[in-house]
Amino acid sequence: KGGKGDKGGGGGFGKGGGDDKYERKPGDEDVNLERKFDIEILQPGESRVGYLFNMKITRHYDEGGRTLTGLLLFFVQRDSVTLRATFLYRPYFFVKLNGRANLAHMRDILAQRFSTEGVEAEMVEKEDLAMEDHLVGRKRKLIKLSFPNSEGMNRSVRDLQREMKLLKKDPTNFSFDSPQKKGGGDAIESIEDLYEYDVPYINR
Repeated sequence: KGGKGDKGGGGGFGKGGGDDKYERKPGDEDVNLERKFDIEILQPGESRVGYLFNMKITRHYDEGGRTLTGLLLFFVQRDSVTLRATFLYRPYFFVKLNGRANLAHMRDILAQRFSTEGVEAEMVEKEDLAMEDHLVGRKRKLIKLSFPNSEGMNRSVRDLQREMKLLKKDPTNFSFDSPQKKGGGDAIESIEDLYEYDVPYINR
């Protein structure tokens, strides 16, 4: 419980705000519904305590015009005041590699391949119940790819799935490292599976 204003901003209307000439600026979401029902909007850096009763996925636009993915969180305070906070997040999924793969090398390859989508690639360790020795604390090493918005993540997932499917059909027809190179495909061959790309952030 509790809410805190996101640094991205979210409209800036308090209870009872009735300025019909207000001009939306980059980063503002649509606040017509909030104004209609007197829902207060948390300002950047502002912190309040309330009980979360609803949420929904939204798009947010930063000052540079980039599309970001976020959640609108609705709270009610003890004094019955309703407020809304914007929580920005980066959608992500995990890439599982085979035991022979170099994680650092593949992290760099994936970061370069999806750089136009604003990807951030990092190596992480996650508990895997499928591992026989997970009870003794052993974790699986994965590559985590996160994106500014869901559209970029979905395009990247489809791209990887398509190339993995093509490689299975004809191992000599594709090289992940360079579109100009034919044969091999050592990098894409090291990818065994993709995890959690279909898990909505609202369920995490």
